[in-house]
Amino acid sequence: MVKVSLPLYRKRRFGESHRILNFKNFVALKEDQISPEKAFQEYSKYLLAFLNNEINLYYNKYEHLPFFLEKYHPYYLEKGFELSKQSFSNLSSQFISNFESGKFNDLLLEISYKRLYGKESSDEHPLPESAYTLNEWALEVPVEYPSTAGTQAGEPNDGTHRVNDNHQLNRLQLKTPLETSLLVDVPSSVFIFQLVEALKPYYQNVPIYFAEHDKVRTAFITLPETEDLAKVASQLNESKIKLDDIVLVFRPCNPIRERLPVFICPPICSHPLVMERDLALTGNLIRKLDSEMGKTGNFLPDLLPESLDLRFRLDLQLLYLRKIHSYCYYGKFKTNNYVDLWDSGGPGYVRIDLTNDLFEKEEGLFPQNPRIRFATFQLADSNQQANQQNDQHTAPSTTPEWEEHLKSTCTVSEQQLLWIKDVESFANKLLETELEPPKFELSESVEEKWKQFCNINTLLDAPDKFRCKLCSKLFNDAKFVWKHLRKLHADSYNQVVVECGLPKMKEIFYNAHRDTRSNPFENLVSIPIIHKPSSSFDDATKEFFKSMDLTGREKRPREYYDFDQPKLKKEFVTFAPDEYSRPSVKYDDL
Repeated sequence: MVKVSLPLYRKRRFGESHRILNFKNFVALKEDQISPEKAFQEYSKYLLAFLNNEINLYYNKYEHLPFFLEKYHPYYLEKGFELSKQSFSNLSSQFISNFESGKFNDLLLEISYKRLYGKESSDEHPLPESAYTLNEWALEVPVEYPSTAGTQAGEPNDGTHRVNDNHQLNRLQLKTPLETSLLVDVPSSVFIFQLVEALKPYYQNVPIYFAEHDKVRTAFITLPETEDLAKVASQLNESKIKLDDIVLVFRPCNPIRERLPVFICPPICSHPLVMERDLALTGNLIRKLDSEMGKTGNFLPDLLPESLDLRFRLDLQLLYLRKIHSYCYYGKFKTNNYVDLWDSGGPGYVRIDLTNDLFEKEEGLFPQNPRIRFATFQLADSNQQANQQNDQHTAPSTTPEWEEHLKSTCTVSEQQLLWIKDVESFANKLLETELEPPKFELSESVEEKWKQFCNINTLLDAPDKFRCKLCSKLFNDAKFVWKHLRKLHADSYNQVVVECGLPKMKEIFYNAHRDTRSNPFENLVSIPIIHKPSSSFDDATKEFFKSMDLTGREKRPREYYDFDQPKLKKEFVTFAPDEYSRPSVKYDDL
């Protein structure tokens, strides 16, 4: 069985293998006595120097590799966006065909309240009113990975119970995209468009995701669910496809079928008014993202009959955003590929069924005595103070219409209200943002370098005989040699274009990681980003450290509770709203 996510062993030069010191260790290494204020200033300088060093190391080590050029070079960003457009058209039409054929009829992204909280509606605990007032709610629950065919061939029988229920698989959309993916290893010098060209005689417009390893790139080629992966791999291997003089070996991806973490929305997301808001917002997101991919009509929200159940329409749009645009609406993050999205958040978020009608149907979906993580939503103290100051100097913002109606119909806790407002905030940022990569305009430097290249590779054999230096072909005029170089040696022209775009690539990479204070060895920021990063790294970092409160960074104590039925352990987690400067942060294998 293939373990599909392998860490990269990063080799560094001698003396580079070090970790960042925390504040306590940094002060302990100081030989002289130092005041707390000066210690904090010195530590801030140390953090800046360390981060700058890591960014420089990463750039110098990987700037020449295809994965880096594909991520940050404007020329390859444009080519990658065109490939995404081509695969989008195929995926979007296939999704709509599946909906019309009834493939999604079982879709319902909900888990029963009783399964998570061990309670049902009663006089003392009336649902849904009591659920809306919760300050803490279930955040994550493990579910068994369903298998429609039992234990797969070659899969060890470890005695773990798995659900043999196709209904649960389709209802919660638990099937990983890796089950329909082919794997192939290519050299690290191969670009994604080269693999696309090699596969064009066999498959076109299929999504391809690359995982990076040391000197090797593993491609995940997502095929339609109707394809027999073993048969397709055998046929492709018989064709002996070559890249860089290496015969490619294709194999089906056999993902490890283990328990999946499913994330849970707070109960207020099941309120009809909130679902109406989410339905309208996801519809606008689909139209906007589809339009950026070149679609001009027949958007999914416009094809759904109003007679359909509200929950079903919302779940269809949420699933479309996940599978087609790699965007997790409730999770507030976006990636460039569905495989990448699944690797980051699994099957994503589900709502809570406050009627408990699904409780009996969920039998076998969860392990015995599942450990459920609970969470709340809180603003950091510094953010609260900043908001209070802003309220004093600015006019109060208007309350959304949906929020006014919601508060007039039920009592909702401030924590749940903050959570759903945060979801709306990120979605609105996405609606205002052009996700298309920056245009790469050919400058005069490209033409100048191309003229130099043509002059070097045009040889004069005789007064009326000119030869191409690259292939030795003869012409009767130098202008025909230049046309020949541009047409038959287009790779050379592309190389000139790439060289002229290197300064822009460096600017994009450095600005992105410095502005977000991200160490690329641990957190490689994806491009394009929502807002162009600030060019002043020092100013941004000073503001960041001003907002930090070292004394208030103590961990909250965890509390555990036991319910009578089922027996669940409750783990307390807190999280705060993000400062949205980009649609996603990608955690690569690099």
